[in-house]
Amino acid sequence: MGEKLKTKELILTVATEVFHNKGYTGARMQEIADLAQVNKAALHYYFNSKQQLFEVILLNSFKNLFISFENLAVKKLPILDKIDFLIDEYSAFVRKKIQIIKFILSEVDKNLPLIQTNIKMISLENSFIDRMYNEFDREMKLGNIKMINPRHLLTNIISMCIFPFIAKPVIMEINKFSTDEINAFLDEREKYIKQFVHNALKI
Repeated sequence: MGEKLKTKELILTVATEVFHNKGYTGARMQEIADLAQVNKAALHYYFNSKQQLFEVILLNSFKNLFISFENLAVKKLPILDKIDFLIDEYSAFVRKKIQIIKFILSEVDKNLPLIQTNIKMISLENSFIDRMYNEFDREMKLGNIKMINPRHLLTNIISMCIFPFIAKPVIMEINKFSTDEINAFLDEREKYIKQFVHNALKI
């Protein structure tokens, strides 16, 4: 790997962490340069503005967010097993990379046009979400699962996977959970979500 490519990747790694933790407004190019151990002139050589760097990181974040769906689209499984696979994949992603989701959600109001552009770009590059909707539709018409708008189905699954991690402090307070109790509760979520979805879809 060339030295320039190594430096660019290091900057991206550092900048991703800074933007994920502080958002666009809170991120500072000087901080990114310091953490990457390059001067600002070198930073601007690779990314001529904070906006350009932010746009690259935002697009990469969306690609990470959608990788679970891409993995699902190529799986040859019965429909309920495929849904279980999605829940497993997405729950694992949320656990490991909750900062990506928080980052995207925090930027929705501030940078909505850019977020819409990112979603369109990913949709044009990959048709996996449409393939998923079509598969859900086909299985419903075959009578293998109950009729439900596939867009609602996917939204429900994503919401159930994400919300407890986003709202973890609130859930702890409402239920008077200790740290161990909230972690045990979150560990149970995948099994519960699968049961919930199965019960909702089984004929």
